[in-house]
Amino acid sequence: MLMTYSSSERYLLIFHRPFILRHFIILHYLPIIICILYPFVFYIGIIYIYPCINYFDYTVNLCGGPCYVFDIIPSTFDLLFNITVFETIALLGNIVLVSRVLHRKHHMKQQNKWKKNRRLLIQVLSITLLHNIVLALMVIFMLIQLFSTTYQPILVDLTYNVLQYGVYMVHLLCPFVSLIGLPELWPRSVLRFLRRLLNNNAVQPTIHIPLNTDIRTLQQLRTNYTR
Repeated sequence: MLMTYSSSERYLLIFHRPFILRHFIILHYLPIIICILYPFVFYIGIIYIYPCINYFDYTVNLCGGPCYVFDIIPSTFDLLFNITVFETIALLGNIVLVSRVLHRKHHMKQQNKWKKNRRLLIQVLSITLLHNIVLALMVIFMLIQLFSTTYQPILVDLTYNVLQYGVYMVHLLCPFVSLIGLPELWPRSVLRFLRRLLNNNAVQPTIHIPLNTDIRTLQQLRTNYTR
């Protein structure tokens, strides 16, 4: 949910910044509170209040899962609404955002504004891309299992034994991916290395010096080259 909301807020921050600043409490703080409270209330209710008996097996992956996942109605609602709908909205929102940014790139005359928006776009899109790679695959595989009439052991194995751990890796990698759009937080040694790398890759002019050139001429050429 937070990723879905961040896609909408990112669009407003780039293209309608005055509008979101005028309604900052409603459009910023209130959605964040809802995104935090809704999953907490929903999963507390569906796991501990829903009329079924939880049996956790500590010898299997994810301890077997809560009992509601074996009931067709709550499990389908959880998959289609809480995961698929929000994931689809976030993905479509990012596509629309990138398309509009690329469309308006050549029409923006204020270079400082474009540079600021570009950094914001790179920072948040890198996080969203990392998140969507794993979660989108999980949603696709789970939807195939839900609507398929035959058992898919390969998809089940990938979903619950591989991609489930990929979700945790996404959260661990998010701080490092966020640094892509925040070069001011990079260590000085990294910045010096990047500057040196760019300088070494830059095309330098060459000067042809005859072998019989005297020392005074060489010093003069060196002074003119370093200016």
